[in-house]
Amino acid sequence: MKIKKKLNTLLLNHIDESLIKFNETKKNLDKVYKIANFFIKKIDSGNKIFVYGNGGSLADSMHFVGELVSTYKKKKKITSFYKSIYKYCFFNCMVK
Repeated sequence: MKIKKKLNTLLLNHIDESLIKFNETKKNLDKVYKIANFFIKKIDSGNKIFVYGNGGSLADSMHFVGELVSTYKKKKKITSFYKSIYKYCFFNCMVK
């Protein structure tokens, strides 16, 4: 029973924190659109976006790049950068 109560508390806290973040995001949608438009213009004009990270930040940067090239609703050409980040990650794992 103690485990269920502790898990319930953790889940409810997580939900509460998520709701706070969702509300903060709703208040800042103009900033989200501004950033999204910046990236869209860069990609559409053929520019490259470089994303860096080390350790946990590397995982975050890989996730961000994955979001940029995701094919959830529309097929996209996979960029050389996307391919190279995974080559680097594989190499990085092999060296360590």
